[in-house]
Amino acid sequence: MMGPQLFFARTIKGYGLGEAGEGRNITHNQKKINEDELLYFRNRFNLKFTDDEAMKAPFYRFKKKSKKYKYLKKQRDNLGGFLPSRTDKSKNLKVPDLSIFKELIDGSGDRKISTTMAYVRLITLLTKDKNIGQHIVPQKFLMKHEHLGWTHYFANLEFILALGNYMIPSILINFYIIRKLKKGQILEEGINEAGAVSSFLAAGTSYSNHGIQKDTVLYLLFHVWLSTHMGSYLGCRRYESTRFFTRRERPVEQPKRGRSTASGWT
Repeated sequence: MMGPQLFFARTIKGYGLGEAGEGRNITHNQKKINEDELLYFRNRFNLKFTDDEAMKAPFYRFKKKSKKYKYLKKQRDNLGGFLPSRTDKSKNLKVPDLSIFKELIDGSGDRKISTTMAYVRLITLLTKDKNIGQHIVPQKFLMKHEHLGWTHYFANLEFILALGNYMIPSILINFYIIRKLKKGQILEEGINEAGAVSSFLAAGTSYSNHGIQKDTVLYLLFHVWLSTHMGSYLGCRRYESTRFFTRRERPVEQPKRGRSTASGWT
């Protein structure tokens, strides 16, 4: 899995305007340019306008038979047309029958269990389903889950660390023997907020960006306040039609509620 990529672009403010504002602070406030500046712009970019046409500052259109027009038209067609849209070319998954959740629906009887434990069982049942199990992408980047009743869940699913054993939390070494660091199902991100939320968006949009069969992300967050550190990233999830589990339209999964699974926690 490749992490987020960074591109640096060297730009020039007001590029192409020449004396009208190229590389000058006045560019932001520039509303009009004079006739000489219009002709300079036309000549610089080799636009096929007469002097009289250039004075009217018309839109420039490629001829429909030109290579440039055909290329742009093809690219827009590949994207679904001229209006922005997000297409779904991936195959649909077979949704499991509600009966797989029977043990949860029936309840725990007289025995009280925490919401965390119920949530862990829910994830375990989903990942064991033969149709959608491999398309559930649990993801975590904090260490607190190991203390709050998640040990059984972690014991059944192996981890995937993009950098191999470069960063293995010591708590995992204490609890588990990690064997298949690059072939597991749980994305272990360590304490890496930007990297974790980027992986979250990449996995949740893979169905539309790459036509990969639909994956659904479970973004496991422990501290509520940490979501404020990633607000801008999480705001993208709606615009990009990210597939993920949520509860009451919360931005991420926050299953720690009610009765605690660890002494001293409320």
